[in-house]
Amino acid sequence: MFRLTFDQTLLFGYTFYAVLPALAYALYRRLHDCLPLTVWLVGLFLVLAFLPSKASLPYEPIPRFFRYLDALVVPSLLLVAVLIASIAHRSRWLGGAILAFLLVGSLFWIQRTASLYQDSLRDMKIASAFLVTLPEGDLYSDNRFLDRFRFDRGYQNAPRIKYMQEAIEKHRASDLLASFRPGYAATGGARGPDMWMGAIFNLGSLTPPPTWRLLRTVEGEIGPWRQEALRIYRIEGLPGAEGSSQLK
Repeated sequence: MFRLTFDQTLLFGYTFYAVLPALAYALYRRLHDCLPLTVWLVGLFLVLAFLPSKASLPYEPIPRFFRYLDALVVPSLLLVAVLIASIAHRSRWLGGAILAFLLVGSLFWIQRTASLYQDSLRDMKIASAFLVTLPEGDLYSDNRFLDRFRFDRGYQNAPRIKYMQEAIEKHRASDLLASFRPGYAATGGARGPDMWMGAIFNLGSLTPPPTWRLLRTVEGEIGPWRQEALRIYRIEGLPGAEGSSQLK
């Protein structure tokens, strides 16, 4: 609520900073009109913080995914609006300044978050759109990329998509690459700021087999969510099919 997320953005701007004095104001002034908002906000916060994931011991709280905080935004902003309206009743200048600060601060973090997601998702969009135009064939990549490709194909008439997440994470080696049947492979690139690098089909130090022909490279700045450029290969031959049993 009050710290930068893993991707170094303040996901909800300064909303939760502003709700603290707003909540204190509502409780101090005993504003009866704010009682439903207070119960809504505090009650939901306690549920998200302490609700057990199972009805048995040992006690384990539910996962604290940052997206769950979306549920607190509406009551928080309504309480903040009450505080700003009260301040503006006494000083329009001060109330307007506080409102402007919150709006500008939100716009700053919105722009930063949007820029991050646009950059980290562009690789898949470009590569998937290119693959859609190619003749059908087996397609090898990580699950996140393949899900994007299936979406772009409308989930219909899809080629033989090869989900191979376990092999990527546990058996990323030259013999795995050599086991792929003729078709296509999409390697590298970004999959979003929240994707674990070990789950992306990065080649790293592996050298593509001689049967792999590079069709396209999607360049991007190397960073926390992109270790190498996204590359699309056409696999033109099959040295051996026995290794395909490793794929899952």
